[in-house]
Amino acid sequence: MGSRKTLVAIWMLGAIAGVALFEWDMTPRAGRYKAGGLSAGPGPVRYLVMREWRRNTDYQFSPSPERKRHADGGLHEIYQLATDKDGFIEPARRHQQPDLSIVFLGGSTTECMYVAPDNRFPYLAARKLEQALGLKVNGINAALSGNNSMHSLLLLLGKVVPLRPDFVVLMH
Repeated sequence: MGSRKTLVAIWMLGAIAGVALFEWDMTPRAGRYKAGGLSAGPGPVRYLVMREWRRNTDYQFSPSPERKRHADGGLHEIYQLATDKDGFIEPARRHQQPDLSIVFLGGSTTECMYVAPDNRFPYLAARKLEQALGLKVNGINAALSGNNSMHSLLLLLGKVVPLRPDFVVLMH
């Protein structure tokens, strides 16, 4: 029985020495860390920030003087843009129980800031599909001017996938 306790004690000391050796080996020298493969190593924790509209907010935009000089097809003095509880551009979810849900991701051409709300592309696309298919369709506008495909993919993973839409349209 005594030899068993001795073996356990030696094994425990070996494990502790192994952990201490590993810790010593991984300790940074001159501000450098050792890491292998895709490991980021120790350091500050990073977070990805989604570029999106603020939730439950009403915005008003007036076109710039340059835009007013080249008002092809007319221009309003003020444009409204409202967002819902998730930061999607209204009108987004017209139906509580839609038959089809489509999310549109993109930049300014998808966002349609200087377009009347009922004429914005995602809303019109949903309305046209409703008429053609005879289904209740929600066209959710998750675009923001200046977004690129990286921003949209981040929005897709962090905000859109949890909604489980039927389709996602990436427009860049």
